[in-house]
Amino acid sequence: MKKVFVWALGLLCALFADNFVDPNPQIRVDQTLPIPREPLPVIEDIEAQPAQAGDPVISVIKQEFWVQMGAFSNVESAKSIETRLKARGLNARLFASNDLNRVAVGPYASRSQAERSLESLKAIEAEAFLTTPEHLQR
Repeated sequence: MKKVFVWALGLLCALFADNFVDPNPQIRVDQTLPIPREPLPVIEDIEAQPAQAGDPVISVIKQEFWVQMGAFSNVESAKSIETRLKARGLNARLFASNDLNRVAVGPYASRSQAERSLESLKAIEAEAFLTTPEHLQR
């Protein structure tokens, strides 16, 4: 019974299909969009204009990552670690803030680069971890 009903419904749709097609469609398939006569400007062709008061501000946040190797209350201990790391050819830096002196290696442009370096740096200092400049300067 179900097959007969589906067959009959298909037959009715085929017979009356012309009644369901819009005879005056808004967009025809054979129509094309107009092509602009002049090429669009390339970014290098646009002259930079100085910012005016009230212009919207667009900023690019550059995220960088560091591997913190240690934190010391004694600045001499921190400088000693920094010197040892630099002797190994690493870009070590001392971040002094409040009563803490943090020693970190970096910066790395991406998290994945820092994580790869972290694995080898843990051989030097097991407690090393990934961090950002905001944390180092607290």
